[in-house]
Amino acid sequence: MPTPMGFLKNGAILLSVLVFTTAASAQFDSSLGVLGADRRKGCLMIRNPSVKLDTSITVVHNRTEPRVSFENLKAGRKLDKDCTTVPAGAGEPDAVFYDVVLPKSALEINGALAIVYIGADARASAAGWKLGGKTVTMRECSSNEGIHFTAWDGKPLLSARLWHFYYYAGIDIEANCKPKDYQK
Repeated sequence: MPTPMGFLKNGAILLSVLVFTTAASAQFDSSLGVLGADRRKGCLMIRNPSVKLDTSITVVHNRTEPRVSFENLKAGRKLDKDCTTVPAGAGEPDAVFYDVVLPKSALEINGALAIVYIGADARASAAGWKLGGKTVTMRECSSNEGIHFTAWDGKPLLSARLWHFYYYAGIDIEANCKPKDYQK
């Protein structure tokens, strides 16, 4: 069974990025997203058409093996097209794409998986992350051909889901998601 990292090819890195936008769900739609990369070239996929150049990006859920520090990440220029390494695209029809330069520590990575937050006010806490003044916990799971990234208002699957982003991997993966991970 491929792990979520198993679908990454040619040293590509996959990170989920948290950028915020109603209420809670809309707030998180514009501040959460996915970051894919191949070596030092990063691709931020997010439902936010107005991320400013040099906006801070904080990793809030890192599955990199071995652990890599992704500090001081900054959003780059907005791109005209999908910049992912998956031919079919990210899987989110309203995603907008941005360039991201990764640190030198990411040069030798064969794959990564993380959720990140756009903005400078992310703070780690015992209960999860303080993002935009709200305590949030992160989760990712796999479906048959992709990864579902989610943020929750408390314990995952038992509290309200605040954000969801689907990344199409382009290969078969053993599914381990629960219906609450992806149902509206």
